[in-house]
Amino acid sequence: MGFINSIKEWLKEGQKELKALQEKKYWERVESTANDLNRISLSCKRCNTLSVPVFGTESHYCCLKCGNRFISKKHEFALKYDNSADRYVYRCPHYNDSIEYMKKYHLK
Repeated sequence: MGFINSIKEWLKEGQKELKALQEKKYWERVESTANDLNRISLSCKRCNTLSVPVFGTESHYCCLKCGNRFISKKHEFALKYDNSADRYVYRCPHYNDSIEYMKKYHLK
C-alpha cells in the first residue's frame, strides 16, 4: 500500500506542476498579447487614452477608458489562416484577459 500511495502522491505533484506551468504560459501569452495590442493601439479621439483593436473586426477600435468606439486604420490583429477551413479566421482565446491586463498595467 505504501508504494502505491507514494506513486499516487508523485502523480498528484506532477499534475500540480503541469497545471502551474500551463497557467504560467497562459499568462505569458496574455502579457505578450497585451503588449502587441499596446503597440498597435491608437489614441481615443474623445479622451486621448489607449484604444485597442476590437477583436474580430478589421478597422474598429475601442477606448479602454471611456469605451468610445470608432473606425480608423485597418488592423489584422489575431487574423490567422486556417488550413483546414482554407480561409482566414480571428483567433485569440486570451483577448479578454489581455484587455483586462492592459487596463490594469497600461493605463495612466
